[in-house]
Amino acid sequence: MKKLRFALISLTLVLTSCFGATSLEFVPYLADLDELDTFNSEVSTYVLPKEAYFYDKTVKATEISSLAQMESSRDNGLFFEQGKDPYLLVVPMTFKEDVDPDADVLAKKRTLIQNAFFGDAAKNAYQSVASYYNQSSYGHLKILGEVTEWYHSQMTAAEALHNSKFGSTALTVSSDIANEIVTWLFNSDFDLTNYLTEGNQYIRGLYIVYDYPPNYQDTSSLFWAYVDRASKNKVASTPSAATYAWSSIDFMGEKAYKNNIVEAYTFIHEVGHLFGLRDYYNTVGGSGYQPTGFFDMMDYNLGDHCSFSKYLLHWATPIIIDKPQQITINSFTQAGDFLLIPTSKFNGTPYDEYILIEYFTPDGLNDSSSFSSYVYADQEGKSRVFYYPNYHGLRIYHIDARLSCYDGRTKLGYAENMTAEQLAPYSNLYVGFAHDNSPLSLAEPTLCHLLSAKGEGNYQSGIAANNSTLFAYRDTFGTADDDYGDFTFNKNGESLPYSMVIDHMGVNNITLTFSAK
Repeated sequence: MKKLRFALISLTLVLTSCFGATSLEFVPYLADLDELDTFNSEVSTYVLPKEAYFYDKTVKATEISSLAQMESSRDNGLFFEQGKDPYLLVVPMTFKEDVDPDADVLAKKRTLIQNAFFGDAAKNAYQSVASYYNQSSYGHLKILGEVTEWYHSQMTAAEALHNSKFGSTALTVSSDIANEIVTWLFNSDFDLTNYLTEGNQYIRGLYIVYDYPPNYQDTSSLFWAYVDRASKNKVASTPSAATYAWSSIDFMGEKAYKNNIVEAYTFIHEVGHLFGLRDYYNTVGGSGYQPTGFFDMMDYNLGDHCSFSKYLLHWATPIIIDKPQQITINSFTQAGDFLLIPTSKFNGTPYDEYILIEYFTPDGLNDSSSFSSYVYADQEGKSRVFYYPNYHGLRIYHIDARLSCYDGRTKLGYAENMTAEQLAPYSNLYVGFAHDNSPLSLAEPTLCHLLSAKGEGNYQSGIAANNSTLFAYRDTFGTADDDYGDFTFNKNGESLPYSMVIDHMGVNNITLTFSAK
C-alpha cells in the first residue's frame, strides 16, 4: 500500500511546465539494457523440516527456492516468478456515472497509463514501471504486457464506496471487481494466454487503474492503492483474478493531463508487491518509528530497491564477509555489488539474520532530482520535510528474515528451530517471515532495518533518513567509536564478528577494511 505523502516541489514537472508540454503519444520502453552478471545461480534453497502448503493449497514442498513461492504460502498469492519475464495486465476502469464518459478523454488517459507502465522514461517524471524494473534488476527481467481497453463497471463510485463500508469491506469490493474484469476479458476476444497460470485457473499480474480520486485522508479506503488476493471467481469455468493491484489514475500526478508527463512512483511500488516484496514502512497507526526512514521504494515510493529486496528477488547475490580483509565494491545501483556479514550459523539463503552493506550513489534510479520533497509528521506531530539523500555513502541494514511455521494464522515458532516431529500434529502448515517492519515496540525485531551512522535517535522520534544517515569516509561500524560496538544478533545473541572502517570513497566505488573483533 502506498504511504500517505504530500508533494511540495517536483523539479521535473516544474521544468516541464516552464518549457511546455510533450506530445501525447505512447512511446514504448525498448529495454535495451545489457544484462549484468550479478546473481549466483548456486545460491542454496531453504529446507523446511516438514512439507508445507504453497499456491492456494495445491502444492506441498519442503524447499523454498524463491520469494514468490514463500509468499504464496503466507497469503495463497500468485506473484511474479523469478527467472521469468513477467507479464503485467493493466486494466483502466470507470465507474458507472450519470453521464457517459467522454471517449476522447478516456483515450488520452489510456495513453498516459500506457506510458506510466510500459513507456519510455522520457514520457515519465521519473521512470515507467517497465524501465524502472529493467534497470533495477540489472537487465535480468523485462516487464511485458499491455493496457486493455476501458472496463466500465456497473456500479457507481458511490455504490462501491457504500458497499465497502456497510455491506462488505474495501478488499471484498475490489476483489469482486477484479473477478468481474477477468470474466469480461475471458468472454471477449482478448488473448489471455500470457497471463494465465498453469491449468488456466488464475490470472497472474493484474493491475486495475480506477478513474476516481483517491482518499488521501484514509489509507484503508476503497479509493487508495494496494495489492491483495482476490477470492475465487463466482462465475463457473472462468479464471480468478488471484493477486491483483488496485490504484487511482490520479497517482499519475496533477500535471499529467497538462504536460503529458506522468508519475509512476505509486505504480512501481505496487508492482513491487506483485513480486512478493513487503512494505518497509510502519503500518501501525500512530507509530513514529520508521525502520527504513522512508529511504526505499518499498517505504516511500522513491529510489532504487535496496539490497535486501534484490537478494530476495534473485537479482543480485552478496559477497560474504567471512574473514578479515580489505575489499572494494562498486555502486550498488550501478553494478549490484553488496556485502553480507553472517552469524556463525548462516544458512546461505536470504531467509536468515545478517548485516547487508551497499554503496549508495545518488545516480541512476537514486537521482534525487527526479523526486519531490515531502511533508510528514514526526512522532510529536511536528511537520517536517523529507528530502531524498543526495550524498555518497554506505547503507547498512540489519536484516532478520527468518521464517516461522504457521498453522493457519497461528505462529508455531521459527522454522529453523522446529523438527518434523514437533510439526507432525499440524496438517494446515504454512511458512512466512517471522517479522515485519511494523513493530509494536522498539524491542520487537524488524524485517529490514536501515542502521543510521548517527544512531537510532532520529528513527525513534519518527524523523526521516537524510544524508547523515549514510556512513561516510573514515566512519566505522561495530567499534567502540560508533553506536554499534555492542551490536548483537537476535538469532543467538552473537556480537558482530568483524568491525569495519571506510578507507576510501570514490565516485563509483568504496574501499572497506574488516577486522576481527
